[in-house]
Amino acid sequence: MAKTKRSYKQKSPEKVKEEIHRLTEGVEESITNRCFS
Repeated sequence: MAKTKRSYKQKSPEKVKEEIHRLTEGVEESITNRCFS
């Protein structure tokens, strides 16, 4: 946890938001794929 927090602090807030958005998108995709497959 400490490592991720440190890396997030080094990045700009916008990049962090992009990464979080990308992560949540991937999670949503895998969930929908699991539900409809």
